Amino acid sequence: MKGTTTKNSYIDQDIFIGIDVHKKTYYVVARVNQEIVKKWTAPASPQKLGEQLLKYFGSGRIHTAYFRRVFRVRAPSEASEPGHR
Repeated sequence: MKGTTTKNSYIDQDIFIGIDVHKKTYYVVARVNQEIVKKWTAPASPQKLGEQLLKYFGSGRIHTAYFRRVFRVRAPSEASEPGHR
């Protein structure tokens, strides 16, 4: 039904949280029993993210991992060296 939500109980369940870290936001995916149960974008604030995780999944065991992309600009001389792409 439109406008209704079901609150899930995660008591004694393992919740795996993947966090894609960006400068101003976090993209968060939660999985339970190998199924995605929630996806959302959050402001880049560890405190606020922690509060959200406890609000959504506080009755379960929360496991987190993060991914941060690092881009490096190569000097023109590096780009032409063997072994560099």
